[in-house]
Amino acid sequence: MNKILIISGFIILFFLLAMSTNPTKEDYVQWVSSQVKEENWIVGAISGPVFREFSEEKNFIAFTIFETKFDENEKMISLGAFNKIFTVYTSEGVAA
Repeated sequence: MNKILIISGFIILFFLLAMSTNPTKEDYVQWVSSQVKEENWIVGAISGPVFREFSEEKNFIAFTIFETKFDENEKMISLGAFNKIFTVYTSEGVAA
């Protein structure tokens, strides 16, 4: 019985931590703009509104999937959890 309570407590704590640190769409826009700014600071400076307009978020409470579609053939999918965002797919293939 004690093992079940301890494991349940850890699972609840994990989900509470994940929920409280789940990135928002604004966090994503700031993150992706800073990534673009590293490549080209002029484009990065004006990219925020573009990413805000073309991005959608799917919130799964413990994590969020962000999808940015520029056109039919170009898109980027990122995963956000624990205040971190990782690009997992681009139209060129799996992100490194």
